[in-house]
Amino acid sequence: LEKGMEGFTFGKKEDKMGINTSQTMELVFQNVKVPAENLLGQEGKGFKIAMMTLDGGRIGVAAQALGIAEAALADAIEYSKQRAQFGKPICKFQSISFMLADMATKIEAARHLVYKAAMKKQEGKPYSVDAAMARPLLQMETGISMILHMLSCVNWIAVIRISLPENSADFRFRL
Repeated sequence: LEKGMEGFTFGKKEDKMGINTSQTMELVFQNVKVPAENLLGQEGKGFKIAMMTLDGGRIGVAAQALGIAEAALADAIEYSKQRAQFGKPICKFQSISFMLADMATKIEAARHLVYKAAMKKQEGKPYSVDAAMARPLLQMETGISMILHMLSCVNWIAVIRISLPENSADFRFRL
């Protein structure tokens, strides 16, 4: 659909915690008539096309989460080298070094899942299962735990503000 087509409008712009260079907005469809030249694929096959598009999107989301996790690890490592306790950098303490090693291991495993899914997509091979495995692992396990581990390593110096929208169980962490 083209912007401005009758029956197709944009709703509320979402306030996101990151990836702010990409706008996320609600798409509103009211009695939209799609011209034949604008159809993607065959009529009636839209659900399959949408699911295939989501599979590709999962790889992109997983790649973004991978980048976030890698940045969190790099920051945690750098900070652990600078912060000293008892006369030595905290990276020299076993608990911190184990935490950093665990973060690095999870990131490496996640990287292989993302790359495997992307390679299969590029080669035209089925990749739905690989994309589905990579995305949630990175988003939930790796991305969030990397940030929490990083905050542990930096002794919670970062301030976390939790905003709770009115009448909503939804919440967002803001660093």
